[in-house]
Amino acid sequence: MLINVGNKEKVLPKLKTEKSSSKKQARRRKVLDDSATVRARMEELFGKYDWKVVTNKEDLVSFLNTAEEFGFDTETTSLDIFKGELVGLSFGTLDKCIYVPLKHKVGMNYRGDIKEIESILAEKKLFGFNSKFDMKALKLHANLNVKSEWCGYLAARLMNSAEPSNNLKDLYVKYIDPFDETYSFKNLFNKPFDEYDPLIVGGYAAVDAMKHLRLGKWQQANMSENDLKLMYKLEMPLTHDLVDIELTGIKLDIDWCNKLIEELNNELEEIKAELAVEYPGLNPGSPKQVAEWIYDKLKLLDPSNGRGTGEALLAQLDHPLAEKILRYRKAQKMLSTYAAKMPADADDGIIHTTFNQYGADTGRFSSSDPNLQNIPRDPKFRKMFTAREGHMLVSCDYTQQEVYILASLANDATMKEAYSRDADFYAYMASIVFERPYEDCVKGGKHGHLRDQMKSIVLGINYDMGLSSLARGIGKSISETKEIYERFFAMCPGIKPFREERLKIAKEHGYVETILGRKRRLSALHLPDFECEDKEIEKFLNTATNEYVIEKLIEDARAQGIQVIDRRARKAYETRQVVNSAVQGSAADMTKLAIVVANRDEKLKELGCKILMQIHDEIVAEFPEENAEEGGKRLAEIMKDVGTDLIGIEMKVTPTVMKSWE
Repeated sequence: MLINVGNKEKVLPKLKTEKSSSKKQARRRKVLDDSATVRARMEELFGKYDWKVVTNKEDLVSFLNTAEEFGFDTETTSLDIFKGELVGLSFGTLDKCIYVPLKHKVGMNYRGDIKEIESILAEKKLFGFNSKFDMKALKLHANLNVKSEWCGYLAARLMNSAEPSNNLKDLYVKYIDPFDETYSFKNLFNKPFDEYDPLIVGGYAAVDAMKHLRLGKWQQANMSENDLKLMYKLEMPLTHDLVDIELTGIKLDIDWCNKLIEELNNELEEIKAELAVEYPGLNPGSPKQVAEWIYDKLKLLDPSNGRGTGEALLAQLDHPLAEKILRYRKAQKMLSTYAAKMPADADDGIIHTTFNQYGADTGRFSSSDPNLQNIPRDPKFRKMFTAREGHMLVSCDYTQQEVYILASLANDATMKEAYSRDADFYAYMASIVFERPYEDCVKGGKHGHLRDQMKSIVLGINYDMGLSSLARGIGKSISETKEIYERFFAMCPGIKPFREERLKIAKEHGYVETILGRKRRLSALHLPDFECEDKEIEKFLNTATNEYVIEKLIEDARAQGIQVIDRRARKAYETRQVVNSAVQGSAADMTKLAIVVANRDEKLKELGCKILMQIHDEIVAEFPEENAEEGGKRLAEIMKDVGTDLIGIEMKVTPTVMKSWE
């Protein structure tokens, strides 16, 4: 059945009423009122569009034969596809759109097997928005395998990582139709979507699909050539890979989790018992009670500066109470965030995280629900994750990935020489900077501590860490740390010019580029420190050097209702991000490309490789036991080749075969 709605003939279900008890009438009246309100709001928002509800194969195929490009979208009852249901899907051209209800509790649903349109969709170009979610939902709940041509969310992130909002409705209003109204599911509906008749709410779903296509076509027309290449050669292939990675998930060792839970609970009880003896009545989980002991009873801190009990503050106290509270909080966090939470989040013993491939503005991955990027490196927590029966895990990680990249981007001869010698990089650099024998600077050597200092210095440069922070980290004075810094720059003459050049480009153009040309947009660095509606005040502020005068003028201007935008703090932050954005973003490029290449390698397919996780510079895969050794070597080889080709320095990748993650 094809039912015309939108700007054509509207066929909406009549709301029925019937006599009942007063309680039933009250409950039903509430639902009826909601449906009536929703129906009116749907007409207000979507009456101008040509949308239809489709409930049979003939009409669905007919619509899909009208074009070669479609926007597509799904409707589910939860953002967690393993806990929710797929209730419908939508398709849209530039001027028409349809909603196909699959599992609504009221109204008519699609009659037939939606799987039957898979071959038709394979010939179409499908434009989505956060299309990975939709591809996962269709594959899991409808056994429908589709590949999105375009993801509007990823395109928006590529085009402008500093975009104020990456919400579909906001982007659509900003770039496509400034007169369109923004709205959200939360402010439209009081019930799950499947509890409304599709004839009433179908426009909400159908029009989204149309917007996906309209936004996607605009993005394609306005995107740079390099960003288009990144979309088609990297981000979209990776999206397709992540669908399978996330649906596969990684197995939990439930028995080990239970042992961890018992161990942590015992530790918590032991700490509480110790506290009960030494600090009677203290509940270590109560910040208020902890503050009473810290400030009032033991007088360890002066309450005039506040009554905080945060980790950083307690870590500064050399007192048994502070030490025990920190131990308690750590054990409680390990229990609630990992040992107890992971089994609760698992689906039949499998953890299915969501990898956000543009989780950071640099293009780096993040993960959520749960966040696997933050799993402690402590082996006993990593051991929670294990291989399936008859399989082994293989972990391959890039050695010092970001430092290799820094050496390449800066084209520094000294750093390149260190890597060409196949030596311990930090020990080699320490031996040069501190003029000590290399053998004495390696781990366990007479001057092994210098290696640790050099590691902190190099990573501090990568993250543009301030001298005071770095000095605290290596246990040196600021003057001593500055001297080490200067020695490093003298021995590695390519680093300082590289930093200066990248900062200059960022100030002139407002972005930083990675090795593949991915741009991280910066919102303030290329703009003046101050902006003001009074141009005389603005000119003075941007030329003044006396801090007191600047602050006084801003205060006086604002007192008179004159708005002053002060970008100094933001610009200082963005200055610190310049080198890190280039290096970390290039590392993201490398790891993403390695996943894409590995998933298309025929040898790895033959060996039964399934990539399960990407954690920073590490890729974790699963192989049948008999193929794990060979598969690990092949995966490491691919990662090494991808990295080496990108930066021109031979990378190191080490495979580790294991039953449980280490």
